[in-house]
Amino acid sequence: MSRINSFEEYQQVYKDSINDPEKFWEEQAEQFVWKKKWDKVLDWNFTEPKIEWFKGGKLNITENCLDRHLEKRGDQVAYYWEPNEPGEKAIELTYTQLHEQVCKFANVLKSNGAKKGDRICIYMPMVPELAIAVLACARIGAIHSVVFGGFSASAVAGRIQDCQCNVVITSDGAYRGGKVIPMKDVIDEALETCPSVQKVIVTVRTQTAVKILEGRDVLWADEMKNASDECIAEPMDAEDMLFILYTSGSTGKPKGVVHTCGGYMVYTHYTFENVFQYRSPEPSPVLPEGKRGVPGYYTTNATLFKLISKHAKRMRDNPTPAENMLWNSLKSHKAGYHIRRQHIIGKFIVDFVCLERKVVIEVDGDIHDHQIEEDAQRTAFLNEEGFEVIRFRNEDVYEDVHFISLKIESILDSRKSYDIGDNSLPPGEGRGGVLSNSKPKLNENKNKIIGDNSLPSREGRGGVFWCTADIGWITGHSYIVYAPLLA
Repeated sequence: MSRINSFEEYQQVYKDSINDPEKFWEEQAEQFVWKKKWDKVLDWNFTEPKIEWFKGGKLNITENCLDRHLEKRGDQVAYYWEPNEPGEKAIELTYTQLHEQVCKFANVLKSNGAKKGDRICIYMPMVPELAIAVLACARIGAIHSVVFGGFSASAVAGRIQDCQCNVVITSDGAYRGGKVIPMKDVIDEALETCPSVQKVIVTVRTQTAVKILEGRDVLWADEMKNASDECIAEPMDAEDMLFILYTSGSTGKPKGVVHTCGGYMVYTHYTFENVFQYRSPEPSPVLPEGKRGVPGYYTTNATLFKLISKHAKRMRDNPTPAENMLWNSLKSHKAGYHIRRQHIIGKFIVDFVCLERKVVIEVDGDIHDHQIEEDAQRTAFLNEEGFEVIRFRNEDVYEDVHFISLKIESILDSRKSYDIGDNSLPPGEGRGGVLSNSKPKLNENKNKIIGDNSLPSREGRGGVFWCTADIGWITGHSYIVYAPLLA
């Protein structure tokens, strides 16, 4: 797909879409997975009116949303759920995990009597199960109708009656404005006038006590326990109904707007990529520029950055005592490097980073003793992106924050790859970097410190030896200031 990058490009693309819409939209549709290619791109009659897209084509939209990404992007996050309450844990689902959940719930729907062509009402809060339910309906060819979770029982009933739903998916309750909304109670009242509904599937969100009508109501979690995670996608005609979305009803009876499988898939994908300027989540810098031409934000994509930037800001506003102490010390040193705190890199928020030297500084509390594997994965990702990761314990910072700051400055200097033994460098204050011999030999890995022996070394505080590849720099008095790299 050719993404629009300027107003001039937009004008040309718009002209192409008007002059030859069949050719234009056929080019967009070619990138998707089709079980059978269309016989005709567009058949329209504005007199009736009647418009058909990709007539004769066969597909299932969930294979395009999920299955085609499993081989190369299976471990990549496909869905981010950010809770409204700051204290509640966010949820991430990879393509593999989301595919598994969708297939399992698709089988739950089938075991509860749902089939291709059935209409299913979804009356739920904004939770991951909502997205799973929508995709599961599409997986089996059922037509979903999402109803706003704030509507009354009579408003829900009217929509169920209009499209004759036989299944309802709902929740025990929802949170709104600090209050609990009893969603299941609303459904119970609505279904008093909806005889078409045979099954109600209930997920738990608020731990609200609900009535379970035997033979009709089942719990989401119970049904998912033994459901298979394999579900073959139902072949759908491009003009088969995908979902029905009702108007608000503010000017009269709500009207059901039908969206079909093929045209909806192609059009929404194209407009999403261009309206939101979405980029495939491959690691890439996201500008604007920071100081010295260094990217201001380094993340996998702009969409992810927006999702977690608020969390990063909360962390900046509420640092741990050790982070705050180190931050104030680094600011006071003014070593000439621009250091950012609680900065987004990929899907991670690092404690501190110097982008121009590509050095990440992490300050770890006791919790890191219990997430060794997660930290290793995080470090591996950062290393792959070219970042050096330096870790300190909270206790290190509390004991001597000044020395930790000096060590960080030394490491940043060392990324210049200077060699103190290199006489081609300018003499005097500021000359420094990685300590090494000009011609290193076996067993010559220790060298005498010039001058100041009061600083700690690998031999203990007050020692006088440093090791090759440790960090040091020359002061105005020709002393080597020593800061050993962490083991």
